[in-house]
Amino acid sequence: MEEKKIYILFLCTGNICRSPTAEGIFKKKIKEEKLEKFFEIDSAGTHGYHEGETPDIRSQRQCLKHKIDLSKIKSRKLNKEDLKKFDYIIAMDASHYNFVINKPHRGNCRLLLSYGKKNKITNVPDPYYGDEKNFIETFNIINEGIMDLINDIKNTNNLN
Repeated sequence: MEEKKIYILFLCTGNICRSPTAEGIFKKKIKEEKLEKFFEIDSAGTHGYHEGETPDIRSQRQCLKHKIDLSKIKSRKLNKEDLKKFDYIIAMDASHYNFVINKPHRGNCRLLLSYGKKNKITNVPDPYYGDEKNFIETFNIINEGIMDLINDIKNTNNLN
């Protein structure tokens, strides 16, 4: 019997910093746990500012330090089909959550950092206008959030 896939979409503004980083981290972690057969993962932006572009080189550099290659990801804008297809839409901050939450067929939209019990912040900061230090901080915040998200999904879907 074939397992039903869990469809997860990570969402940020332009789909070049936070959401592709989250996509890359999630894919790496589920591969390490040998769970990739249960998932379809993607990312998108609320806006199409960078449509077709690869992730910001600073995000790519930070991810490569952790053996995560984002170079094949191409920025795209969230579309109506995404709202129907994805079981989880994981927003990086409140503006992305608010962008989705009033739309029909919005899936299970939540903030990434809402999955953690110990998070003192609710929004993943946007490093785009910052420096390398901001990209390191954002990577670390997303990485911790992804661990909480995976644990929640594993428990909810009996993937342990």
